[in-house]
Amino acid sequence: MINYLFWPLIVLTSFATAFSQEKAFDYKTDIPATQAVNRPVTKGWPLWMKRHNDLANGLAKKKVDLLMIGDSIIFRFERAGTPVWKERYEERGGYNFGSSGDCTEHILWRLQHGKLETIKPKLVVLLIGTNNTAVRRDEKPKETAYAIEAITKELRKRLPATKILLLGIFPRGKEVDDPLRARNDEVNTIISKLHDDKTLFYLDIGHAFLNKDKTLNKELIKDTVHPTEKGFEVWADAMEPMIQKLLKAAF
Repeated sequence: MINYLFWPLIVLTSFATAFSQEKAFDYKTDIPATQAVNRPVTKGWPLWMKRHNDLANGLAKKKVDLLMIGDSIIFRFERAGTPVWKERYEERGGYNFGSSGDCTEHILWRLQHGKLETIKPKLVVLLIGTNNTAVRRDEKPKETAYAIEAITKELRKRLPATKILLLGIFPRGKEVDDPLRARNDEVNTIISKLHDDKTLFYLDIGHAFLNKDKTLNKELIKDTVHPTEKGFEVWADAMEPMIQKLLKAAF
């Protein structure tokens, strides 16, 4: 028979156990129930698959110290951001692993099939999530955040000695009250907690793209999603102190 004096202790222990389980979130057992990770990757995109194969095959041909991973925002370092890339990252062993249209499950698939075993980068810069929040209104921001956490765990598994710089999703929409802006902000609030100041570092530079009234600066992000050439310069400036710090601290 249970002594009633121990009930408070039992209740507290139960709460502590639940909290520790929440803290020890494991995407392999918890996240597959969410669509942010568990969606099958569409393989009927010829250009997308060509891009992936070209990137994967290119890894083995270059010494990569700085790997940038993401969707079309990262990809466009090869478009509007080309001058910035050449000036800031080309001579530092930069490699653009971005692909247009990517959501979180695409990044996971590409990490698992991207021949990452051929490289040992000092630093990975990860920016992903805006396609999830914009295209899938039925996907909750916390699901997107969990999927981003899954990506960071996959990176740690495949590149255990590499530091990760996780960028907050950039502000979307022209106005302060744009629903997409709010969804991205909610995701950022969650993923900011992944920062451990050891191997994973979180950086939110979204404010750099805003006017004083917090509307989107059209000179920096003209289409409400992708940075202009000037936007890439502002992005690089905002990220540079952390890039220097993490590259210097790397193995």
